[in-house]
Amino acid sequence: MREVLGVTSPKFANRIFDIERPRSIGELRDGEGGRENLWLSLAGGLRKPLSHGHSAAMLENENTAIVRRWFEEVWNQRRLETVDELLAPDAVAHDLGGSGASTKGPGEFKVAARQLLSAFGETHFVVEDIFGAEDRVAVRLTARLRNTGPLGDLPPTGAEVSVPIMCIVHLRDGRLVEGWNIWDVATALRAAHAPPERAPIF
Repeated sequence: MREVLGVTSPKFANRIFDIERPRSIGELRDGEGGRENLWLSLAGGLRKPLSHGHSAAMLENENTAIVRRWFEEVWNQRRLETVDELLAPDAVAHDLGGSGASTKGPGEFKVAARQLLSAFGETHFVVEDIFGAEDRVAVRLTARLRNTGPLGDLPPTGAEVSVPIMCIVHLRDGRLVEGWNIWDVATALRAAHAPPERAPIF
């Protein structure tokens, strides 16, 4: 049986991306040209053997470590000084607060982050899947949010929700330069009893 990007699946066994997963970077270099080039491209500088995640191979490199640190320190530990360290001066966070609610630069990002962390005083982000290729990182998370503070003119409700999040992050020289965010803003707003017509969270 073959593996499809780390997932054993007979259903996809004959698909074009059905490629035997190499056990190490050495095997990548010794393999056939086409397979070698594809896996090296996916690995994006991988320095250790590929490992299985709970649903797919997680390709880890220096950039995935930076993104992991970002979510742990900025959101879980509320260390906004990390924003100044890891976010490029002209970095854009697309749709951070929902569709059209984007930020540019560390200053705008920290204003938005403070609003979110103030309204949801208990937050915890869990990285479910993450992989990196070259200068991009894709990450899937689950965020647990409890509405403990006012959201604009809305009083806190104490409600807790779990929200799925998907992000693609572009990095350069160890810093985040652009991010595309897709997350269930509507569920977070319902926890705060926001009216249905309210779309962005800030």
